[in-house]
Amino acid sequence: MRNFPVYRVAAILVVLAVLLFGYKWLFIGLPLRAGQIANAWQIELDVRFSAKGGPVNAAIYLPESAPGQVVHDVRLIATGYGTTFADEGVNHRAFFTIRNATGEQALHARLVIQRLHERQQSAIQGGRAVRPLLQNLASESASPSPPRLSEAERAAAQSMVESAKRRSADDVSLVALLIKTLTLKPPSETGRLLIGENRSARNIARIVTAALVLGGFDARIVHGVDVAKPGRISDIVTWIEVLIGSRWQGFSVQSGEAKLPPGYVAWWRGSDPLISVDGGQTPTRRISIQRLRQRELDQVLSQGRRADSPLIVYSLHSLPTSSQELYKVLMMVPAGVFILVILRNLIGIKGLGSFMPVLIALAFRETTLVWGLILFTSITVVGLVARLYLEQLKLLIAPRLAAILMIVLLLMAMISVVAHKLGFDRGLSVALFPIVILTMTIERVSTLWDERGPAAAIREAIQSLVIATLCYSVMSLPGLEHIFFTFPELVLALLAATLLIGRYSGYRLLELSRFRVLAGRKS
Repeated sequence: MRNFPVYRVAAILVVLAVLLFGYKWLFIGLPLRAGQIANAWQIELDVRFSAKGGPVNAAIYLPESAPGQVVHDVRLIATGYGTTFADEGVNHRAFFTIRNATGEQALHARLVIQRLHERQQSAIQGGRAVRPLLQNLASESASPSPPRLSEAERAAAQSMVESAKRRSADDVSLVALLIKTLTLKPPSETGRLLIGENRSARNIARIVTAALVLGGFDARIVHGVDVAKPGRISDIVTWIEVLIGSRWQGFSVQSGEAKLPPGYVAWWRGSDPLISVDGGQTPTRRISIQRLRQRELDQVLSQGRRADSPLIVYSLHSLPTSSQELYKVLMMVPAGVFILVILRNLIGIKGLGSFMPVLIALAFRETTLVWGLILFTSITVVGLVARLYLEQLKLLIAPRLAAILMIVLLLMAMISVVAHKLGFDRGLSVALFPIVILTMTIERVSTLWDERGPAAAIREAIQSLVIATLCYSVMSLPGLEHIFFTFPELVLALLAATLLIGRYSGYRLLELSRFRVLAGRKS
């Protein structure tokens, strides 16, 4: 009966984990596999500026739902600010207003963009988190005002359009010729007059769009992002759209082709900047892009009542993108710790310290296993030699540890510099090893060396690397990382199993050989 409280707590934890996991999997539909990818991305925009003191009126363009593209789950965060939305033709704008603001200001917008197939569009129109697509279809004919040109630029642009019309076979080739005229190297006389030294995509799009409008075409500038490059970005890509027949055709301003890279997603149209601030200095921006999972997103779109579940609203997926990446790593620590418990309490493999092997395994995730073993062993051996020398100086423990830490830090810096000069990029990742853990590992090995001899010290150091390698093998599994990040309640099941192992007091697997002789005598 003495184990009953442990069994009861473990049973409660397992039941709770199973219930939460089952609800999120079966009723909400969160995916079990990380490979279920959709054409959908979560985009975050952070805006920073300094207010002058007084009223502030900031406006930010937001991506808009359109045929083939749905924007949903738009969230604005700005402490103390009032927020409103406004439709401006094909554009959608958010306004942030405040009566009085001084000093550094921060505005935050987060949304989800999904690329749709034709068969998906009718199903998603009914989602209450998505703005109706029919409204956007009606607004597709309205375009922003064309860019303004000077009299000299107008004359040159008209001449360029007339020349392109004579040399082109259709409207598509005409647009391609206009873009080629402005992107030639060296530039033509017309190109030099119209764009000068500013050969940016934005300036080329401005001139081509204005020239097409002068030639009687419906054309507009489009700004967007390339979601094929997830992570933190700051670049806005620019292209143009021309109404050819009944369809808006996109053109790359770099190549002139009537085909855009597959990752381009439209954000806003026109020549206005993304952000405008009245009452503040020039703003800075940071854009983060993260690809989302297929079934998770499908449930948010098609079953809005489940998207409001507290298990989704307060899940790890609601964190900012940078924090999500951090917790994808941290949520693997329980798995590594559980492997360590099995290896120590059931198999009998010993190691240095309580959780040092798990922390070393975390560093191996960035350095890769082979390089991690080489770097860790090298630093530990050199540090151990320094520690044995410091022992001769008869230092107190605190100064001795401080001296070892300094030596380890200098050694890591030296390895990084030498690796960089030799072209070994993996050597730069030595800085990911926790300095304190390396210091304590060296101290622990040297203490064992003094107390139990070199054989015991080397044996436990090797066993620590074995544990770290096995923990790394489990913690680096992509599928397991997805499971524990999406279903963190499964950590409760690991906790229950850990509690049960904690009550085990029998022989460890590696101890059976030691007591085999006694078993033979008894028989």
